[in-house]
Amino acid sequence: MKVTSPEEMQSKFSKLESAINDFEKELKTNPKGRNNYFLLITGEYTREICDEIEKIYTDAGWTNVACLTSTERNMRSNCTRLQLFRNPKN
Repeated sequence: MKVTSPEEMQSKFSKLESAINDFEKELKTNPKGRNNYFLLITGEYTREICDEIEKIYTDAGWTNVACLTSTERNMRSNCTRLQLFRNPKN
């Protein structure tokens, strides 16, 4: 008889991946070429996930990145905001 392990019951899709996929979908709905983007997704992610998101987008080339949960800024509940800024090319 096979017994299911806890590892088999965990999602292969992490919350970090889920958040980034949601932000990427939201980003694609915005016009290209802007110097800043303010993205809002459903779901309040932890500060640790927001820190990882900030690092990933900074490594991708954005000059200023801020990921904020709704409880951090008294925003609408159950949402996470991502602010992306880049320096305009001279």
